[in-house]
Amino acid sequence: MRSVPFLFFLKNHGKKGILDDFSGLLIKIPLISTLAFRSDDYFINLKSIKVDGKVVSFDTSLLSIDSGAVGGAKISTFTPYAVLHSAIYNALAKDFAKRAFDKKMIGLAPLAPFGARFNTKNVATTKNAGPAVPTMDLELRGIGNSSSNTYWRICGANSMARIKRNVMCLGFLDGGPNPVT
Repeated sequence: MRSVPFLFFLKNHGKKGILDDFSGLLIKIPLISTLAFRSDDYFINLKSIKVDGKVVSFDTSLLSIDSGAVGGAKISTFTPYAVLHSAIYNALAKDFAKRAFDKKMIGLAPLAPFGARFNTKNVATTKNAGPAVPTMDLELRGIGNSSSNTYWRICGANSMARIKRNVMCLGFLDGGPNPVT
């Protein structure tokens, strides 16, 4: 594997107004590529997933990319929703739904291709982050020799897909036991 360009995101600084210098708010995420992948495939070095601050329990070895270029967490501009291994998806959907129910969200029966579906009736909309749903944090391994990890926060605007006027779904899909990365 080789490191390739970095992806940058702005942290939520909690201040209103325009900042003169926002360089301290940037999150640097290295993108990973291997010679076995097509040139448009990039992966992130994902360590864990949290929902509302709680670690989602699953076999984290599924996040590793093996020598045959199987596994891992891919960033794609071709797929509108994140496709996960069944074990990861099932754990994430279960934990997300539990936290959603804690927020008094109303669950609906699954509708393909989505598994976690909700009525928007009891869901407020925030000014900058979309629907007020449980937040997800992707914990990424430190860069180089750094032992510190970086968190990439995903709020409702980026975790939910509105499929009808009053219906939204978790924007992650079950890719089965051998998802194509």
